[in-house]
Amino acid sequence: MAISPRESGQFIEKLSKNVKICDEKITNLSEKLFDELQKGNISPSGFSEHPCHPVANDAAFNWIFFVDTINFCFWSVDGAHWEVNWMGNSYTGYFALCAAVNRAMEEGVNVTDPRVYSQWRLSD
Repeated sequence: MAISPRESGQFIEKLSKNVKICDEKITNLSEKLFDELQKGNISPSGFSEHPCHPVANDAAFNWIFFVDTINFCFWSVDGAHWEVNWMGNSYTGYFALCAAVNRAMEEGVNVTDPRVYSQWRLSD
């Protein structure tokens, strides 16, 4: 049986050593997202329209969880840029991460499967 996102977050916070969940910040973010949705500035329907995003199906949940967990696109050193080529296009930042995940999956490495990435070690 699946647990709610709130219960999942509480479970992760309780067991993790390097993760903290700040309820006040979650409330602030949810209010901002709601306002932007109401204004029409963002829309969940646009997510799957980008070629790097998955189509809406059951596999998309694992893809989104994996990408959101390892999203390192904001951590680059000043001036450092990187890009990933996938399907004839070059991507940078967040979309480079998405393209790298998609390319790995096309090459037979099911990186979004928890049974796969739970076995990885730093040496991998």
